[in-house]
Amino acid sequence: MASKKQFSLEYFCEPLMENPSYFSKRMFGGLAIYCNDLMVFVITESPGENEWKGQAFDFDLWNGVLVCTSREHHQQLRHKFGELVSHPILGKWLYIPMTALSFEATVEGLVEMVQLRDHRIGIVPGQSKKRSKVKKQKKVTDKKAKKKVVERKVAKKKAKKKVAKKQVAQKTVKKKVAKKKLTKQHAPKKTKRAKSRGSKVTSAQSRKKTKKKLSSSTSSPAKKSGSKK
Repeated sequence: MASKKQFSLEYFCEPLMENPSYFSKRMFGGLAIYCNDLMVFVITESPGENEWKGQAFDFDLWNGVLVCTSREHHQQLRHKFGELVSHPILGKWLYIPMTALSFEATVEGLVEMVQLRDHRIGIVPGQSKKRSKVKKQKKVTDKKAKKKVVERKVAKKKAKKKVAKKQVAQKTVKKKVAKKKLTKQHAPKKTKRAKSRGSKVTSAQSRKKTKKKLSSSTSSPAKKSGSKK
């Protein structure tokens, strides 16, 4: 069994070890230091790597102490500890390389700030995961909201189309009614003479019919008398 790597820089944290909440855990190939329910430092002891994305640095990227903090406190902490730098890879945290001239004094000062519970040092463990979950949930809700907006717009367009079709149908009906009225207005009207002629013709036809009836009625008794003889 290979023995676990021992981190010599942890001895700087001896003042914190008196706190019952203190513990350490391996992380990023280094050693994460926890105190007062916060992750305060990450100790790294892997010299030799000083390049990132084609850029070379004058210090080792993983041979020093990472200070767990937030970007809003960078300026104040860097003003207090001049050799602190923003880590090239983990830019949200500050970093003091072991090769810095003020390395020991800086680390001792940072440990003292942790003892005093300075709010500028330390993060809640797993906070980044919670934030990512919240962001994902927000994205999902935003997508759903966008879908609802799109669906509403589509429904409005459909409703407008239906209204437009109804208006077109109503217009066509009105046009048909108007055409019928125009045809009735422009149709030739019967004059009084034509009406009188028509009445005369009908009266003459009725007279002829009555004459025929009378003639048929007069001829029928004669036929009867002949038959008796």
